[in-house]
Amino acid sequence: MKRGLLIIALGVAFLVIVTGLGTFITNYMPAMSTPQQQTTQVGPYTVMLRVEPNPPSTSQPTTCTVQVLQGSTPVDGAQVTLEGTQADMGLSTSVVKAGAQTNGKYTARVSFSMDGAWQMQVTITPSGKSAIHAAFMVTAQ
Repeated sequence: MKRGLLIIALGVAFLVIVTGLGTFITNYMPAMSTPQQQTTQVGPYTVMLRVEPNPPSTSQPTTCTVQVLQGSTPVDGAQVTLEGTQADMGLSTSVVKAGAQTNGKYTARVSFSMDGAWQMQVTITPSGKSAIHAAFMVTAQ
């Protein structure tokens, strides 16, 4: 009888310790940050993503700036959209159309509904050409 109670008490103590460690890690360990600027190569295009503020906040929209270059030449006149997917929870942002700026830059305001890692899918359709897709990881806090 005493042995059974000891096993139960040890099991409960183990669960309390694991829960405490989990709480400590999630509250006090630094979260992964998003690089200030991310770059990827898609065929002949170089696509760069910059987020402001960094890290992105869940309480206010984030400004995402995409720059598209072909070689060293800015690609102007393209259609650019962004969509974020939070794979852990199956959430997504709405598809946001980016407004054209200058020098191949396009800007959009994206709202993240919860903390965590989001995959940003950037779709770029250069004038008269097929769409290209670039993916970036963004960590909202």
